[in-house]
Amino acid sequence: MLTNEHIKNYKHMKLICIKSLPLIFLVFLFSCSAQKEIYVDNPKILSFGSEGGFTNQRTEYRLQSDGKLWKLRSLEKDSSLIKQLKKTNTKSVFEETFKLGLDTLKLNSPGNMSYFIQIKSKTMDNKIVWANDGSQSNSALYEFYKSLINYTTTK
Repeated sequence: MLTNEHIKNYKHMKLICIKSLPLIFLVFLFSCSAQKEIYVDNPKILSFGSEGGFTNQRTEYRLQSDGKLWKLRSLEKDSSLIKQLKKTNTKSVFEETFKLGLDTLKLNSPGNMSYFIQIKSKTMDNKIVWANDGSQSNSALYEFYKSLINYTTTK
């Protein structure tokens, strides 16, 4: 049998639930919008590195258009910010990327130990993969790759 006390408690709980709905909705809304895509603030990402070998280790570096240079390692499943490049250096790297035509170059020749460069934005995604077989069939590409690696080791 329902007493006045039960009815009061029920009305009180119902009121609390109704008042809490907007708060729950806002929490849900902001938790979803916090997962924005990286391209909103960094329209271009240049990834480069190596993969393969006996351990099938993949070491990847990511240069964002805001100058942040990250290192990602597949076996350790970790990433770390290596450094912040100057705006002028970042701009020249991306200019050289497009000057060499790496946004449209089609090259997919992996080997036991492969190297890659990937340019990615909202509108494009092009990955170039080649093996270090001793031949320098595309020396401009190889020299550009070495210059990118140089950024990862210098202070």
